This record gives sequence, C-alpha cells and structure tokens, in this order.
Amino acid sequence: RELLLEEEGGQSVLEASRVRADDSTLAVDHASVAGVHSASLFVQWRTRLQLFLFETFSNLRISEMFDVIVDYPDSLPALKDLKASLARTHQFPQLVTSLRKTFEKRLLHAGANTADIITQYISTIKALHELDPSGTTLRAISKPVQQYLRGRQDTVRCIVTGLTDDSSSELFQELRRQGGAEGGRWRPRTLDWSEDAGGEKEAAEDEGGEEEAA
Repeated sequence: RELLLEEEGGQSVLEASRVRADDSTLAVDHASVAGVHSASLFVQWRTRLQLFLFETFSNLRISEMFDVIVDYPDSLPALKDLKASLARTHQFPQLVTSLRKTFEKRLLHAGANTADIITQYISTIKALHELDPSGTTLRAISKPVQQYLRGRQDTVRCIVTGLTDDSSSELFQELRRQGGAEGGRWRPRTLDWSEDAGGEKEAAEDEGGEEEAA
C-alpha cells in the first residue's frame, strides 16, 4: 500500500509539473504573439507618420513652387528635396494643378511683360527637368504658357531680341550653353540633304500607304 501511494504521489507530481510546463509554454507563446503584434503596429504607425510628414512637406513646397522657379538655380536644393518627397507621395497631379493656377494668376495676364514670361518659362523648363526628367510634368504645365505666348503680339519680337542680345538675355545664354560645340555661338541647324531625302522618301511612302488603305 505504501508503495502504491508513493507511485501515485509521484505520478501526481509529474502531472503537476507537466501542467505547469504547459502553462509556461502558453504564456511564452502569448507573450511572443503580443510582441509581434506590437512590433507590427509600431511599423504601421511609423510608416503612416512618415507618409504624413512627406505629404506635408510636399504641400508646402508645391505652394511655393512659383517662387522656387523664379529663384532657380539658387533653389536647386529645394527642388532636390521636393523630388525625393514626391518619389514617396506621388503628388505630381497636385503639383501640375497648383502651378497652372499660379501661372494664370501671377504670370499669364496683361500686366506681365512678355520678356518676363519667356524668362520665367525658360526657368520653368530647367526646374521641372530637375524635378521630373521624364518631361511629363513639364508638358502638362507648358501648354497654357505656350498658348498664351502665341496670342501675344510682341512674342516674336521678344524672342528675336533674346536671340540677338549677347549681354543679359536668358534665352541667348541658354542657347549659347547648348551651342558650346559650335564654339560658344548658336547657329541654325545645317540641313543634311541625305536626311532631307530620307524624310521625303518616308513621307512619300506614308502617302502611298494611305492611298492603298483608302
């Protein structure tokens, strides 16, 4: 009888130890799950906070974009910061809408000098090329500027003056930089007769294809 009691007591102790071990394992599992959930929640909130900060910064720079363009190239660091921010927020449609409205309000009106509009347009091309090298943003913004300049009677005269003014014209300086391979002087592109003949041949083939399709 004593032996039986000792065996039963030992089994009870073993069972109690197993129960305590199982409880400890469940507690550790619950703690691990709680820790993983907390870490995941922290990552989510950190991502949301970072996105909010980038969007806030982009909104601020977009509202100042007209002045950033005016100050180009001194504003190049601000453009690089905005470029990095837009790579995360993808707020290019907002940039296009805001800048077009600002142009209509501050630039494309009768009180603005045509030469100033052209100068600002050149700065816009440079700044937006830094911001979006694909040219998509520039095409969306430049269309109303081009249409407005076509309606100005002195646009051609201002462009010709800019091409011939060696001293302070932004247009002349830009063409001079692009024409560095020509000894620092801009010259019209020389027509290559082989290219012209090729162009006429392609045009003739296109017309022939259209006639056959008809």
